[in-house]
Amino acid sequence: MRLAGYLHMSRRRLLDEVDSAELTDWLAMEQEYGLGDGHFLAGVLAPVIAAGYSKKARTAADFVPYFSKAGSGSGSGKQTTDEMLGRFRTVSDRLKGRI
Repeated sequence: MRLAGYLHMSRRRLLDEVDSAELTDWLAMEQEYGLGDGHFLAGVLAPVIAAGYSKKARTAADFVPYFSKAGSGSGSGKQTTDEMLGRFRTVSDRLKGRI
């Protein structure tokens, strides 16, 4: 359950500690405003930070795979382990250990 992760609880703990009325309130809030998503925030911030290190314009899709429409080069919409490692090495090489 996404709400359990958002509240930093296990699913079991969430269901033990949160009653039906509160779950209904959370559902209404999520439908109206959405829950915060750490991946989304990282995708928004990463291009801004990368701009100081790269001349190439970056987008959220460069850093968070599910932002891209077609997914990765594998065509499945998910990166393979080799693709993730390749992107990590590219960023690491560009930063030259300045992290």
